[in-house]
Parts: sequence; C-alpha cells; structure tokens
Amino acid sequence: MSILKTEKLTKKFGGLVAVNNIDFEVNEREIVGIIGANGAGKTTLFNCISGNLQSTSGKVIFNNKDITGLKPYEIAALGLARTFQVARPFANKSVLYNVTVGSFLRTNKKSEAIENAKEIINFLNLSSKMDVLAKNLTLPERKRLELARALATKPVLLMLDEVMAGLRPSEIQDMLKIIEKINKEGIALVIIEHIMQVIMSVSNRIYCMNFGQKIADGTPEEVTKDPNVVKAYLGDEYGILKN
Repeated sequence: MSILKTEKLTKKFGGLVAVNNIDFEVNEREIVGIIGANGAGKTTLFNCISGNLQSTSGKVIFNNKDITGLKPYEIAALGLARTFQVARPFANKSVLYNVTVGSFLRTNKKSEAIENAKEIINFLNLSSKMDVLAKNLTLPERKRLELARALATKPVLLMLDEVMAGLRPSEIQDMLKIIEKINKEGIALVIIEHIMQVIMSVSNRIYCMNFGQKIADGTPEEVTKDPNVVKAYLGDEYGILKN
C-alpha cells in the first residue's frame, strides 16, 4: 500500500527546472533508493516533499493526505521525517538534549520526551555518548545523531540524504545494519546515495534522476541494466564490472 506519492511534482528556479513532472511512490515498509549525478534534482525533490521548499506545481500525497504546501513541522507531525546532507545539530548541547528536542513533537511532558530520546539513543548505539556535546562527536557519530533526531519524532517514513557520505567501508556496513534495523521497526525509508554497491544492496526499488527528470525506476537489477541509466549515470564501466 502506498504511503507517499508525488504527482507531476515540479520545482523551477527561474528558468531552471530542478524537478520536472516527477511521479514518485513509496509503499509501506519499503526501502526506496534515489540515484543520479550531482545536480540531478534529488535533494530538491526531498526538499519539496518535506516542505523545506514549496513546489512550483504538482502534488505530494502522504498517507492519503495532500500535504502540498504544508510547513516542515506540519509534515513532520504527520509522520514524515528527513535528514540533511550536512548535519546541523545544536553543537554546544549534549546528544541527549539534541534528541530530546525532536521528542517534543509527540509530547509536552519533559520526562516522556527524555525517555523517548534515551530509547532512540540506545537503539542507535550512542548510549556512551549521551552526555557528550554534539561538536565533539566523530563523523559517524554525528551521522547517527542526525538519524536519532529524526527518529525521535516517531516517523512512519524516513528520508535519508546521503547519510553514508564520508564514511569508511566498515562504518558504511554499520550504517547499513542500522538502516535495516530501522526498516524492521516498520518504518519506510527513502535514501539518496552515491555509493552504488550500498544503495543497490539495501533498496527494494530504485529511481534514477537526470537533469530534474526521472529516467528510470524499478528493481536494482532492472535499473542497473537500463541503457538510459548506464549512459547518464553509471557509465559503461559499471556494466562491464557487473558482467
């Protein structure tokens, strides 16, 4: 059953069409990947869905509700959360403080917000860093903190924007385990990622964008064999390596 759908979603910046008539769909408990070169429109699509940008035209439907034009906090309250490419936590506040802020979306009681935050921190294996200031975390820890802040809002759909960028191979494997763990909790995920082996291994379906347009969608195997995707993004070398 569909949890998120866009209908001919378009975003223009003057004469530049950053997102061009995109029809996009995510089903319950599904992991969907979005690939494409830098400037393809992936993050702009995220921003239009999450309310961080207002689309020029088209619709965003979440849980059968038209959320087009809603503010980010209104969309988050409905159960759609997202992370950002560059994490911007409260640098001079603790991990616990940062995650507790997100928890207040679901409760006005401080004790409940803190308890929920602690559960999320434990879930993401950050317990030993609970009282550490965000500015003193390593990159992998900051990535997990960004995840924790989003999860604290108790989403049913979580959108991750290059959450594995800059991580070492072993750290990427740890993040993949976390993503699978989140998904097993019943949360659907949409992931923007440039590391092909990663996105192909974790996604149920893949969308490929190029110059603001969707040029392919399907299973990872179908998308990697699509000539449009090979030409626009993967390159002939990828096809050779796959064979």
